[in-house]
Amino acid sequence: MRRTLVTGAAGMVGSHLLERLEAAAPGSTLGTWFRPTVRIEELAGRFALAELDVRDRAAVFEMVARERPATIHHLAAQSLPTVSWADPWETMRTNVEGTVNVFEAVRAVRVQHDAGYDPMVVVACSSAQYGASLTPENVPIDEDTQPLPLHPYGVSKVAQDLLAFQ
Repeated sequence: MRRTLVTGAAGMVGSHLLERLEAAAPGSTLGTWFRPTVRIEELAGRFALAELDVRDRAAVFEMVARERPATIHHLAAQSLPTVSWADPWETMRTNVEGTVNVFEAVRAVRVQHDAGYDPMVVVACSSAQYGASLTPENVPIDEDTQPLPLHPYGVSKVAQDLLAFQ
């Protein structure tokens, strides 16, 4: 078991987070990747990595049940607004369904294995969820800023934020 799981560890933010976490506690972090946006060769051999498509419910459930991390940094995402216009289904499946899979995997571990399992789950959202609210009078944004996304990617990030809130 590892103390920390980072989904999307082969993305721009995930790769930096993986480096910081491993520097602070060597050997305590497992990073997952699928369709990396950074060169996976730069991470392989330096960090514990596993391929994981967060859309694959069974694989996510198995990973969380096996690792039982105390902290999950859920960064896996389809993060390009242009791609979200071309394929909104892929964006929603990855960002929304993937997030549901992470939270439901935690719940499944509680029900099936360990009623006390209660990891901290950190979900990365985006300023894209604010879209039309990002006007000069609303910057900097705060917790009261209304989400008004302008593309499917922004909508998916609002959904992730609300899933994390619940």
